[in-house]
Amino acid sequence: MPQLPDSALRELPLIAMSLETARYTGAAGVTVMFYDWFLTLPAEIKHVWMAGRWTVPSVFFLVNRYLPFPILILSSYRKSLDSPIPHQLLKDSTPDTALLHQNDFSDQPPILSHSQLCQGIVMSGIIAWSIAQATATWLLSLRVLTLYSGKRIVTWSIYFMYFATHGIAAVFTGISFSQQLPTIAYWTPANVCGTIAMVPPAGPGYMMPLILEVYIFALQVVHHYTRNRVRRQHDIATFGLVKTLYMDGYVYFIACMVLRVVSLFAWQGGSRELLYLTNQFEFGLTVPFAARFHLHLREVAQKSGTTFASTDQGAGLSGANIRLTSRTLNARTSLRSPAGPPRLSVAQGVLSGTELSPKANGPELAGGYEETTIPRTTFETAHEARRSSIQKASEWF
Repeated sequence: MPQLPDSALRELPLIAMSLETARYTGAAGVTVMFYDWFLTLPAEIKHVWMAGRWTVPSVFFLVNRYLPFPILILSSYRKSLDSPIPHQLLKDSTPDTALLHQNDFSDQPPILSHSQLCQGIVMSGIIAWSIAQATATWLLSLRVLTLYSGKRIVTWSIYFMYFATHGIAAVFTGISFSQQLPTIAYWTPANVCGTIAMVPPAGPGYMMPLILEVYIFALQVVHHYTRNRVRRQHDIATFGLVKTLYMDGYVYFIACMVLRVVSLFAWQGGSRELLYLTNQFEFGLTVPFAARFHLHLREVAQKSGTTFASTDQGAGLSGANIRLTSRTLNARTSLRSPAGPPRLSVAQGVLSGTELSPKANGPELAGGYEETTIPRTTFETAHEARRSSIQKASEWF
């Protein structure tokens, strides 16, 4: 095993001092996860376990929900051991340095060496962390896929970005870890597993998922801006499912971006001991965010579907008849063709409660107005878009 470089020896006291604080930040992350799990367990039982059908998002949700628990516990264990690893579990390999190896022998039959146990803990943590991060970003991607349902270019671009970013992240993580693995060992003075390898920067492996989240966020902003512009032009009301898709997406992006960027700069720009103070806490917060927002979306999608089914006949379009109901007395309203001038402009106070009945040549006002043709309206388009969004959300979530 290679000897400790001088730079690593100089950093060891700082790392040892930060371990005590890392115990509290790691414990805080685990506490947040357990507390959020306890609060959202009824919603999980209702929308996942009792849903009656299993989908890929349901499986991803459970992976993102439960896999991080052993990751954080194992990570805290190897970073903040209160006592040496029991001798019964260890056998000594040939010690190259007294700093990284424990030279006590035991009469009990050995099972694992110090390095084997540490390498197993670190390797399982990195693999599980990568899987949990991939499932969290996929749950985030489903939101934008729902907003852009039917637009294949956007859908395939999200698929491409997802597999490209996580594939590149996996390659960089694998290269970095392959250089660390042979040097991972048990550090007796602090009772932790550590590495003496001067590994390449971990930025590419950590930044690639952030690139995907930025792309998803940009798509959501564009969709939100475009929809608001059309809604204001045609006075179309919004509804809860779309609001949830927007607001939860913004909160998730801002919170996770801040936490991950802080961890990244602490890892790459600061001293090595800062990583212990940020990584576990960031992981303990981003995982509950993804799980909580997914459950929230399923709750809203279910309510929206129920409300839509019960109010479908009075939502502005009811089969062959159109019923106009005023919002403000004597305010004027216009029904416009998407590509033409106004076809009908009357006072809403006059039309309140008036029905348009279909005739041979087109709908006419039943209250004595002359016959006029009302083209396909934006209200109808919005109504069908709403139905499509709810159905797509029900299928995916």
